[in-house]
Amino acid sequence: MPISKEKNPELTDKQYFFVINYLKNPNATDAAIKAGYKKSTADAQGCTLLKNPKIVKAIELEKKRKAYKLTWNVKKLIQHYEILIRRSFGCIEENEQGIPVEYAYDPKTAVSVLNSIAKLLGLNAPEKKELTAVLLNPEQREKLLLEARKARIEKIQKGKNQVIDAELLE
Repeated sequence: MPISKEKNPELTDKQYFFVINYLKNPNATDAAIKAGYKKSTADAQGCTLLKNPKIVKAIELEKKRKAYKLTWNVKKLIQHYEILIRRSFGCIEENEQGIPVEYAYDPKTAVSVLNSIAKLLGLNAPEKKELTAVLLNPEQREKLLLEARKARIEKIQKGKNQVIDAELLE
């Protein structure tokens, strides 16, 4: 709900509409014109209005209200995302009636939720359109870790062999 005239009785109608329009587009001249001030004086009038303490207070209060509302909405959204991610990895939770409900492992939902969070937080790389993730079951994860360890050991051994070969060449 935008600022109300009732909450700001000290503002005139034009000042009230200036604040409303300025919050939509922070251009003082345009806001003054849309509020009903003459085009010929809108530039000076907009500048004067932005120096008026009543207008400054009304603008700041509305910005704070919008920031609080946005923060609350983002927190609530993140909570819902957390629930979706937890459930997509498979879990058992009680519903509102206290009855256990089992959620199946669903990697597509998890990736979709992670993509949504990345977009919300602005973490998507410009060249990539989606965040990709590989979701593994415990056996697949263990196999992948084992292969990575073997690859590191082979790399270390190759490095040692190269050092030994270099010593032989000298």
